[in-house]
Amino acid sequence: MNAYTLSPLLVGAAVAAAVAAVVLLYLLRPPARNQSVSSNLIWQRVLETYRRVSDRWRWWLSLLIASVACVCIVVLAVARPGTDASAGSGKAIVVVDNAPTMATRTSSGGQRFEVAKQRALSLIENFPAATQVMVVDTQRRLVTPAFESRKDAVETVTALQLGQSYQPIVPSAVAFVPAERRYVVTDGVLLGAPPSDFVAVTVFEPANNLGITAFDFNNVPGDPARREAFVEVFNAGSEPRSTEVVISGIGEQRVTREISVPANGVSAQVFDLSDFTGGPIRAALTATEDGYPADDVAYGYLASRRIVRVTLVSGPGLEFLSKSLRAQPRVRLNVISPQRYMDQKVDEAVATDIYVFDRFVPSEPPAAPSLVIAAKPAGWLPARAGDASYPDVLATDGRHPVLRNLSLRDLYVETGSYLQPEEDRSTTVLLRGDEGKALAVAHDGAKRWVALGFDVADSNFGLLPAFPLFLGNSINWLADEPEIVRAQPGIVAVPFRDARVLAMDGAVLPVTTVDERSFFEAAQPGLYTAIGNDRPLRITVNLLDRRISNVNQSAVPVAAAPAEAGSVSAVPFGLSALLLMLAAGLLCVEWFAYHRRITV
Repeated sequence: MNAYTLSPLLVGAAVAAAVAAVVLLYLLRPPARNQSVSSNLIWQRVLETYRRVSDRWRWWLSLLIASVACVCIVVLAVARPGTDASAGSGKAIVVVDNAPTMATRTSSGGQRFEVAKQRALSLIENFPAATQVMVVDTQRRLVTPAFESRKDAVETVTALQLGQSYQPIVPSAVAFVPAERRYVVTDGVLLGAPPSDFVAVTVFEPANNLGITAFDFNNVPGDPARREAFVEVFNAGSEPRSTEVVISGIGEQRVTREISVPANGVSAQVFDLSDFTGGPIRAALTATEDGYPADDVAYGYLASRRIVRVTLVSGPGLEFLSKSLRAQPRVRLNVISPQRYMDQKVDEAVATDIYVFDRFVPSEPPAAPSLVIAAKPAGWLPARAGDASYPDVLATDGRHPVLRNLSLRDLYVETGSYLQPEEDRSTTVLLRGDEGKALAVAHDGAKRWVALGFDVADSNFGLLPAFPLFLGNSINWLADEPEIVRAQPGIVAVPFRDARVLAMDGAVLPVTTVDERSFFEAAQPGLYTAIGNDRPLRITVNLLDRRISNVNQSAVPVAAAPAEAGSVSAVPFGLSALLLMLAAGLLCVEWFAYHRRITV
């Protein structure tokens, strides 16, 4: 509020009140002091001595001081400079947090986001009529925020919806936009604490919440026929809670267990899924009065093939490769010599799911997918493109299933051969050396193969932690298991062009293709299938993040912002308040001096 936005009637009333206060102070006389006087003549002579013409100027000086004090009181009381942010250009910025965790339920049954919208609307409605308001959200639903009238800002906040990104962000340009009022309406869970020049308006309220923060499958070492599921449940509440964990698969396959989760703690559970045939798997909690139900469910895809029969064709002298293959889950290894491979009949090859050729390459393509180490010239493999000597190795496509989750930063190769792959969509260069020449190639054809241009013994590959992962990734990809991509709700990237994405109910989702990838929006956790490159891609969309499930971890102090929505200043006593008290003090001093005949 300032003098330029008030009505003339209100300003006149404030001035009249100030004048009336001054008049009343001058009419209000203190009680006379009773003193004993020995002689009236003596006191009359004393008084006549002090009466001079200058008394009139003292009287005018008294009135001048009173008038100045009166004007200061009126101006500071009405205009309030320094305490009202709208006294400048009349611009305000209101940031509304619409991150997914704002859907957490409150004690009244609503959502934090609903409370945030009401707080934002109250702020805007209490702004002066001429204020220009910029509404900004944390999910970029408002692509180009701009200053607008209060009416339009109210409509913008009313139409605002929750987003899907769990990485909320406020555009950095907002920090440089000139404005006198800056507010952030948030629960402080994902967005964090606002900058110092923003006033935080919190909508945080503690809530009970149980959530699944981990869900994965694995085979039991030494027993490939057994498979287990690992489930981690987190309790964000301040009291222990009990819930039932339900894991269900295709048809009637179902496993349940009642568990207890400590306050602000986790409970890790292992379930035996040996009786499950594979395919889509769903884990769910049956907790009641849960604050954030979105993290009560998780999805996964269990491989249908339990045992992979791997045949290692290798000569003597490299036993660590066979040991590494035997250590892989669900691998049943058979080791034969190159001569035995050449002598065996063609129909006997059906007993093998994957071949691993170590320093040996058959002239004809095998009857099963294969991993070729130290590839040599053959009609079904890339031709040699020169010798490699201590090349600088670079992984070119970390999105490929064979290289997923691998760190090859410390890999060095002493000697090897460069490969010259065909340039088509079915062939991918995995590793490159000097001048971009190929060192490792993957082919996605009728029979998949992976070829390394160097021997493991001529490098440190077998000593790196990435080597067992490389073998496991290669086996899973060569065994033709559906590739699985893990993502969180929001925009999901598919590693090929022109994908056709299906939801669990068979609905076709809109897809945008940019460069060599496709993108779609997964609004909620679930299983999605992307079709392209002649093979399906399984996509599991889950939260599985303790930072998300911990809806009681707020970066905004609860006591800092439940301030009323119309508050215009975070400083209770500013410069204007001090000046106002000073003016009132001067007026009281002048009143005392006048009636005590000090200035008159």
